[in-house]
Amino acid sequence: MVFLISSLESVVKETELDVVDVLHVDTGGGKSEAYFALVVFTAFFERTQGKSEGVTAIVKFPLRMLSIQQLERLSSILIHADQVRKKNQTLFPGDIFSLGYYVGNTDEFPDLYKKIKDTLYSKKILKNPAPESLIISRCPLCVTQPAGTVRLIDDEKHARILHKCDKCGEEYYIYFSDREVFRWRPTVIVSTVDKWAALSQQRRARSLLGGFGSHCPDGHGFIPSGDICEDKEKEAFQCKNLGKNVKSFSGPRLSIQDEMHLLKEGFGTISSHFEGLIETISEFSSGRPLKHIAMSATLNGTKKQIGELYKKGTFIIPGRCPEGVGSSTDMFFERIEGPKRVIFGFKPNLRDNHYASLRTLLHYLEFIIDSQTLLNASPTRFCELYSVPDSETGQKLINHFLIPLTYHLKKQDVYDMDRLKEAVLGDILNKKYNIGIIGKTLTGDSSLDELKKAIDDVKNFIKEYDPNKIASGDQIFEQLYATSVVSHGVDLEELNFMVFQGLPYTTSEYIQALSRVGRKDLGIVLLWFYPNRVRDDSFYRNFNRYHDTLDHQVKPIPVNRYSRLGLYQTINSIFCATIINHLSNIKGKPLYHKQDVAILDLNDKKNIVEFIKNVYKRDILDINIHQEVEDRINEILQSNERPTRWFPKILAKSGDYYYLNQTGMRHRFRTLEK
Repeated sequence: MVFLISSLESVVKETELDVVDVLHVDTGGGKSEAYFALVVFTAFFERTQGKSEGVTAIVKFPLRMLSIQQLERLSSILIHADQVRKKNQTLFPGDIFSLGYYVGNTDEFPDLYKKIKDTLYSKKILKNPAPESLIISRCPLCVTQPAGTVRLIDDEKHARILHKCDKCGEEYYIYFSDREVFRWRPTVIVSTVDKWAALSQQRRARSLLGGFGSHCPDGHGFIPSGDICEDKEKEAFQCKNLGKNVKSFSGPRLSIQDEMHLLKEGFGTISSHFEGLIETISEFSSGRPLKHIAMSATLNGTKKQIGELYKKGTFIIPGRCPEGVGSSTDMFFERIEGPKRVIFGFKPNLRDNHYASLRTLLHYLEFIIDSQTLLNASPTRFCELYSVPDSETGQKLINHFLIPLTYHLKKQDVYDMDRLKEAVLGDILNKKYNIGIIGKTLTGDSSLDELKKAIDDVKNFIKEYDPNKIASGDQIFEQLYATSVVSHGVDLEELNFMVFQGLPYTTSEYIQALSRVGRKDLGIVLLWFYPNRVRDDSFYRNFNRYHDTLDHQVKPIPVNRYSRLGLYQTINSIFCATIINHLSNIKGKPLYHKQDVAILDLNDKKNIVEFIKNVYKRDILDINIHQEVEDRINEILQSNERPTRWFPKILAKSGDYYYLNQTGMRHRFRTLEK
C-alpha cells in the first residue's frame, strides 16, 4: 500500500519521472501484488483522462520462463478489473482491458496470427473441443466450481484469437502472437527484455509506444501511419487499407522491470541501451518520459545499477528501519518467531554428491511413506511422536512435504537424475512398498507448456493426494529435478523440501533458489557440497557464518552502460530502429528500403544523430555517432542492391560484424527477414 500510494503522484501529475522506484522485498513478500495494483490503477486513471485504448504498462522479465506464472495472475486481475470498468463505463469509457504476451518467435508464442489459427484446426476441420489456453487455463469469473476451461477461439472477422470459457461463455482479450500485439496494442504487455531488440527490425513495433496511425476500417486493429494493414504473404489474411498519419493515443506510462538483479554484465549493458531506445521513442510520441519501476529480492549497489541501466535516480521501497528489520519501530516488517527454513549442509565421504542427492530422495520418500503408514494405522502414536494435536494436523504436516525439488548447476545433472531414478530409488521403493515414482525435469530447454504443466501437476497432486493409497500400493510420487530456471519461474506454496546438488555460483542465485521452498510453511533444505571443490569446501567449513550473513553476501551488480564494446554492439540496432520506428513516425510513412535511405536529407541525418545521442543519454561517447551514421548510410547507398532491398539486410551483408543487428540482447542474428 505504501508503494502504491507513493507512486500515485508520478502517475497522475507526472512528477519524479527521473527517479526509478525500486521494490526491494524478500521473495514471497508481495512485490508482484504491489506492481499489479499500480498497473490496474494506472489503467483506470488513463480511461478517465480520455485515453480509451493503447498500451498503459510494459512489464519486462529477463527470462521467458519467469513470466508465465506472473502472466496468469496478471491476466486474472485484469479480467476482474474489466468487470469493474464495464459496470462504470461512464467513468471509464473505452476499450476492454487487454493483455499481450510479447516474448519471441516460438511454436507456443509465434510471430503470426496464422500460426495460432492453424492449431485450432485438424485437416481443415475445427477441433472440438478447442485447444486450452496456455496462459490462463481456468476461468477466473466462473461463479460455480469447478471453473470452466478457457479455450482458444478464432475471431476471423477481426483476425485475432480470443480466449473463451467453455462454461460461462465469457470472452477474454489476451494476445500472444507478435502480429496481434501490434494490431491490438494491449493495455498491458508482458514481455521478455530481449524481445525489444525487435525495434531495430520491426517497423510495426512503434505502435506499442504511441506511434502515429489509425484503425483499419475493416476491423483488423491499428495500422501505423502510411503503412499497409497486412502485407505479409504468410499471414492468414491480407488487407490493403492504409494507416492515416494522425496522432494516436499516448504511449505507455509505466515500464516495470522484474528480477533486475539479472540485468548484469554484457546483458545489462545492451539492455540499458534498448531501455533508452524504448523511452526515447515513447517520449517523442507522448511528450513525457516513462515512469520506471524495478524490483528484486537480492540487490546490492542498487543506485549504481539503476544509474547505469536508466540514467535516473533511485528511490528504494521500503527503506530499512534504523533499529533493525522487525523491530518495534519497523512499519514494514514483522519478525515472526521460529525458522522459515531449516538448512542442512552435507559433504559426502565416499561417493559424489549426485549419488548422495539420489539417496537423499530415497530416504526422504521412505520416511514419508512410513510416516503416512503410521498415521493411517495409529493416529494417536503418530501425534505423540511428532507433537501434533490431532490426525488432521498430522496429515497437513505430511502434505507439506509430499513433493521434493532438487536443484542442479548443470542441465546434464538434471537429466541424469531422471535417468538414474529407477536404479537408485524406483527399484527399492517398488520392492519394499510397491510404490512408483515419476520424475519431471525443468531446464532452460523446457517449453513454457512443460513448465506450466509441471506447476499444475504439483498443485493437482497435493489436491488429489489420497493417504489410503499407500496401503494398496497404488500411490505414485512425483519429483521435480531442476536447474536455475526454477529459481525465478516457479512460485508454489506446495513445495517445502529441497535438495541442492552443489552450492550455486552466486549468493543471489542461492537466495532465489532457496526461496522456492518455505514460502508459506516451514521449508527443509539439504545442501550437498561438492567434496572435491575448494570453494564448496570453504563454504562447508564456514556454513553457519555464511548463512548468518547471507543477505550481506550479495555482490553488487556489475554493469557499465558506456562500455566501448557495448556501444559498438548496439549502434547498428539503434541506427536501424531510429529510421524504421522514429523517423518513420515523423515522416508519416514506413522507411525500411534502400530507396527510403537515399532520400534522407541533411536535417534527417542530423535528426538521426541527435536521436541516437538521446538514446545513449550522453553527447560525448567513445564512438563517433555522426561518423557511425554517415558510414552506414554510405554503405547502404553504395551497395549494388536493388532500391527496394530491406536496408538492415544490406548492412548485414557488408561483412562488418558491427553492422549486424541484435536478435536479442545476448547475441546477434545473421539471417534477417523483413
